[in-house]
Amino acid sequence: AGILLFANHIETLLSFLPERFGIRETLVATLASHTLLLPLLILSFQQLSLIALLANILVLPLVPLIMATGSVAIVLSSLTPPLTLMWGIVPHLLITLMITILRILSRFPYAAIHLPIRKGFIFLPYLLFLFSWYLWIQRTSGQKISSSASLE
Repeated sequence: AGILLFANHIETLLSFLPERFGIRETLVATLASHTLLLPLLILSFQQLSLIALLANILVLPLVPLIMATGSVAIVLSSLTPPLTLMWGIVPHLLITLMITILRILSRFPYAAIHLPIRKGFIFLPYLLFLFSWYLWIQRTSGQKISSSASLE
């Protein structure tokens, strides 16, 4: 929902960033989705990641490669199991690279800060802020979100 509501506005704000390597697209998607998820993430984990943007820029491009190579491995497994073992190394190496990047980033000092926040304290002010921001976007851009928009 955050992507549907805020991606266009955030992309306008980040238009100075290069589209090369999907940097802008990754940041827009991350910021837009975190816009609505942030209170839930803080409440669930009692911490705020300060390196999430960097982690997403480095790791998200690997996800389609992992999915594609993994899908090929699944198809090969039904055709010829020995070939699957050889091909299966590719998604395995990509997943290992992803985990390695995330482990390195998680070691940074203050990669995440502890936030022991009570449930009611964060939701109402945050929802009021988001609703105000949404209204401001609607007023300044003339952009409307249709009620039939799908959240798929």
